[in-house]
Amino acid sequence: MAAWKFGGGALAAVAMAVALAACAAGTTGTAGPAGTAAAKGTATGRTGVSTGTTVAPGACPASTDAVAAASTPRTGTAAAGAATPLIRRGAVSAVICQHTIEIERGKKTAVMLRITLGAVAADGLAALLDDAAPATNPPHCAEFSLGQIVIFGYRSGPAVTASVSSGDCSAFTAVVTAGGRTAVFGAPLEPALNAYSELGTLGPGPLIPDVTGLSPAAAAAVAKRHGFTLLVAGAELDASVPAGTVIFQSPPSVAANPGPGSQIDVIAATSPAPACTPGQLTLTYRGGGLALGNDFGSILFRDTGAAPCTLAGSVSATGLSAAGVPVTATVTSTFIGPGVLSPDAAPVPDGSSPPPGELVYLWTLQAQYTDPVDNGATRRDWVIPASWRVTLPGAAFTVPNVDHSNPYRTPNGGLIAYLGRLGVTTPPAYMTP
Repeated sequence: MAAWKFGGGALAAVAMAVALAACAAGTTGTAGPAGTAAAKGTATGRTGVSTGTTVAPGACPASTDAVAAASTPRTGTAAAGAATPLIRRGAVSAVICQHTIEIERGKKTAVMLRITLGAVAADGLAALLDDAAPATNPPHCAEFSLGQIVIFGYRSGPAVTASVSSGDCSAFTAVVTAGGRTAVFGAPLEPALNAYSELGTLGPGPLIPDVTGLSPAAAAAVAKRHGFTLLVAGAELDASVPAGTVIFQSPPSVAANPGPGSQIDVIAATSPAPACTPGQLTLTYRGGGLALGNDFGSILFRDTGAAPCTLAGSVSATGLSAAGVPVTATVTSTFIGPGVLSPDAAPVPDGSSPPPGELVYLWTLQAQYTDPVDNGATRRDWVIPASWRVTLPGAAFTVPNVDHSNPYRTPNGGLIAYLGRLGVTTPPAYMTP
């Protein structure tokens, strides 16, 4: 397995310009060389994608009303893993039709953007949307502020149209509807498409580089040459390309380059791997610092074995005394997929992210270390565990509550739990810088 890393943080939604070209439906851009070919009726990709004739995607809807109608959530089938995919794989092009609201002279004006993706990004987006969770009761909002319609083209067979919408009432959650079925998804795809929706029309100029189809190392090198940093913001199980291949990027390569110091966030493919065994895993604690009367710390999960493995199912943590007696509440969560860890993972340097090429999971714990009512006079009620008992399916680990690079409040940098109270901020997911 090639070495590569992911991060789990939100993608930056930045306003950028889309390359302008003539399009009867509105502003249009074509993402990279593959997208250019796809728009002309052929699709070329980078790694392992051949040229072929496409079924031309349909035209974009001409009004925001059409987008709103198509984006209305409908109750879908509840059969997770149904035989018929939500989005058919093998796409060789995709057209993203979207409407944003531009404030100009105090007036809201609907502005339509048309972005064409090439083969790698198109099929990557198909894989990501197809992996959305079927929903019988999708979130309903009074107004969905972001609307996108995605039209997938194929070498043979009909095009597939999907509507994607997200609203203020369900932060970091989006709804996709295709063929009368509805599903919901979150990070890393939701913030990526959210960033697409904030593309502007600031005029032509040098474009963001196309890094789809590349390995993360090669993508990072291309990004660096153009003055960008690269963050692998997530992963998707995708056997159609080599493990580690970048299958989606945000902002897209049709966006104008905003200048040095900007970031390209990508989603990469990973391959299925067997469940992690106790002998493969190494767990460590990392202090996260203090904020608003709370102390934060994280459990890092590394695969130090010789082969990739997958974290799945539930995980729990309990603070223990030096004698091994529980001294905090027990918190429980579930690993966010795909959960694949890269093998032979090196220790994560203090105050840093995993070295390039390594997939590490992180689970952040939160504990109140002070009582705001008595202005912090609560040291007598501090509970500082000697270690954590972290339980996974079929295995339990003892993790010292120590981080000497994080000497906040305690000499060993361990988490402080006021009266033993303990919580979690997010489920365990890929570690981000």
